Amino acid sequence: MPEVNETVAAGLAAYYEFVAEQLHKWADPLSNEQFWRKPYPYGTFDRTIAMVVATIRKQKTEDWGKAYTAEREPETADRFQIFVRCAGHAYHHVGQIVYLSRELART
Repeated sequence: MPEVNETVAAGLAAYYEFVAEQLHKWADPLSNEQFWRKPYPYGTFDRTIAMVVATIRKQKTEDWGKAYTAEREPETADRFQIFVRCAGHAYHHVGQIVYLSRELART
């Protein structure tokens, strides 16, 4: 099983490096006002999580390594990687809420 360990380690490490690059690419040019503006009045977080969890539970062992492609996800090669990337993205939103809650509690 060393191949699995190498695959997981390489995929996760590459993902975290990608996140750092993307953060700086998109956040550095923004003003503070632009950074904190809420562009959309809606949110579907709980429904999205439920859909993803249901989809994960349907995966068979052979499904995780199946090819995955998407226009905005060129670095993602298989189903396992897209679930990891989406998990990181979802937790990013948790971090936003934690920060917002703490800031609002101070005022």
